[in-house]
Amino acid sequence: MPLRSPRFLITLLTVLLCLPGFAQQRPIGYWRAHLPYNNAQGLATDGQTLYTISDKGFFTYNPVNGDEEKYSKVEGMHETGTTAIAYDLVTKTCIIGYKNCNIDLFSNNNFKVLPDLKDKSFSGSKAINHIFAADGFAFLSTSLGIVVIDLARQEVKETYVFSKHGQTISINAFTEDSNYFYAATTNGLYRTSRNNANPQVFSSWQGLDTIRNFTQLSSVGNKSIYTAAADTVFQLNNTVLSAVYQDSIYHITRLDGGVSTLYIGLFGKTNGAGILRHLSPSNVIIDSTHIGYPKGTVETLDGKRWMADAYQGLALRENNIYPNFHVPAGPNSPDNTGLWVHNGDLWIAHGGYDLRYNPVGSYYGISNFHNENWTIYQPYNYPLFQDSVLDFIDIIKDINSGTVYAGTYNHGLWELKADGSARIYKSDLSSQGATNPSAASLALDNSGNLFVTQFQTNNELAVHLSTGAWYHYPVQDFGRGVVFHLGLGLLVDDYNQKWFYSALGNGVIVYDDGGTPDNPADDRQKLMTTGKNPGEGNLPNMVVRCLAKDRDGAIWIGTDAGIGIVNCPGGVLDNTCDAEQRVVQYDQFAGLLFGTESVRAIAVDGANQKWVGTLNGIWLLSPDATKILNRFTVDNSPLPSNTIQKIVVDPITGDVYIGTDQGLISYRGVATEGNDANGAVQVFPNPVSSSYTGPVAIRGLVTDADVRITDITGKLIYRAKATGGQVVWNGMDYTGHRPQSGVCLIFTSNKDGSQTNVGKLLFMH
Repeated sequence: MPLRSPRFLITLLTVLLCLPGFAQQRPIGYWRAHLPYNNAQGLATDGQTLYTISDKGFFTYNPVNGDEEKYSKVEGMHETGTTAIAYDLVTKTCIIGYKNCNIDLFSNNNFKVLPDLKDKSFSGSKAINHIFAADGFAFLSTSLGIVVIDLARQEVKETYVFSKHGQTISINAFTEDSNYFYAATTNGLYRTSRNNANPQVFSSWQGLDTIRNFTQLSSVGNKSIYTAAADTVFQLNNTVLSAVYQDSIYHITRLDGGVSTLYIGLFGKTNGAGILRHLSPSNVIIDSTHIGYPKGTVETLDGKRWMADAYQGLALRENNIYPNFHVPAGPNSPDNTGLWVHNGDLWIAHGGYDLRYNPVGSYYGISNFHNENWTIYQPYNYPLFQDSVLDFIDIIKDINSGTVYAGTYNHGLWELKADGSARIYKSDLSSQGATNPSAASLALDNSGNLFVTQFQTNNELAVHLSTGAWYHYPVQDFGRGVVFHLGLGLLVDDYNQKWFYSALGNGVIVYDDGGTPDNPADDRQKLMTTGKNPGEGNLPNMVVRCLAKDRDGAIWIGTDAGIGIVNCPGGVLDNTCDAEQRVVQYDQFAGLLFGTESVRAIAVDGANQKWVGTLNGIWLLSPDATKILNRFTVDNSPLPSNTIQKIVVDPITGDVYIGTDQGLISYRGVATEGNDANGAVQVFPNPVSSSYTGPVAIRGLVTDADVRITDITGKLIYRAKATGGQVVWNGMDYTGHRPQSGVCLIFTSNKDGSQTNVGKLLFMH
């Protein structure tokens, strides 16, 4: 029977068969990496396509047809932290080595992991230092020895262990010519005949020089052997090493052989700049290329020279001394100290501080991702920053005015208005006229005023009114002898009170300006501690790592020993409200909420669910935190690291952005922010193709809407309550079958029936 309830007397919406924009949306549960590719760590080629590893990912580029593909753990890589790469023409396999000795074999757009070395226990560095590939085999240089991989079988064939006086000798690089295999080690240069039946026996290798630490090794035209030690490049003539190049200004970072040219990668000992020398067959420098930090050079079949630059990505040397760069779109850095997002508009602050909260001097600036495009703001391309605005550590956008604010550690506050005009606040920001004040943490209050915490000043809290005026507030030491709290995590609660925590392990400060930012006479402030007496705070731990406000107005406080919840923030300054240390039952165990975890990030989604980041991955909790709805780690997801630093949730799209110490990744969550009234309801995918078996997402709903899906005759197929402003349906009816081909109707309503809507969804068979 057709539905005839008065609640569902509705008007027909636009048919949502091919909604512009939303048809490009990604499905629920979709992971996406947001990684930089400008920090190239190595390069290989099959003669045409370039294979480039960056610190956190990998990409391929064909300069002939322009094809480009980016890869990360989302696309199948098994690690981050690449160290070496090579390509084998026989098996058409790219070999990627990592810092933890893991190995990926990449062919036909698929990754095959060989964890043999990663799983093996041995002392010394586990990084793969160098890879040489030829004739269906890969030779990996490691601190354990030379590991040989049979690429056709995709397995480790054997290992050559070098040992002297009971100590294993670390291998730095490997190469070959028509007669010998060569190994550059920390204790000399060795070779053995290619016909050696037992190369696993170290005594069968001839020591050509058993004193020097040879860091690089390469052959030119598969004939001439070159190696490097300290600041000198040597050529091997039979068994004699002859110095052919020395440099007192640069470190030697790479040796790469072409058809007839040796490429010597150099990096300045004092000037922080690199250069690539081109050495002729007669050992004369015939050319040089200025480059940031050379990490590898290859020649393609068309005779062009391509370079990996640790600063600027993949570079082409063509007809001039300075190369042309090709870098896939991405953020400027994997660092993500500050994150802000709304409706697909993502802003990242790339600065930082060390474990003692000292600035790191980051020049990486800010990245903005919007409409699938990246915009980078850094000293090299944004003149306003020049060389004097570093270490951006927080960022926020006023969605009403479109103004972006970004705070720095000791370099002022950046303001970017919607019309593109911008400025840096320095003297105005400081109550004492400091030339390099900090803007460590930012928050907008309920009137659109910008509040800022500052480091190393008595007036730790400042406000920039929407009128343009600045005011500064002294924060008490509360009898603890702590003047410079190093306040972070600033947020504004539903009572317009300002909350921030002390990075030095001195609890949480709550500040109320009385609704009069220009009049400090009526201000109140309080320090919350671990004290158990009423009004003292009852925090789980004095080392606070993050703050979050949930959709009920409660303040969630993440510490080094779990989470405290302030359910009545309006009573804190009256000493009538303290943090609750909630005891919850997970499985068969009960205990304090995350009592054994250092909670580094908390974010709240559109359904009031909590995303909690720790040093052991990320959890999704029910609104009251009594249930674990999901958990992600490096073992069950594409997370690049279990060390979570920051989490923000896009309230409109439901995307959860997870900042780790190895880069940024996002996850398309189930919950979005609900609307007070029905808007443009969106369905994805629509139409649903016969091959699609994933979930169907319906979003843009009123908060916690009642959603019913029927066939065209009105027969009920599915009913659910929205998670915030979105429903996720598995595409099956109550009998577990897919609906028949045709149009389904989507009816939505709020609790009292005052907000109703209808949409259409097409199933195809």
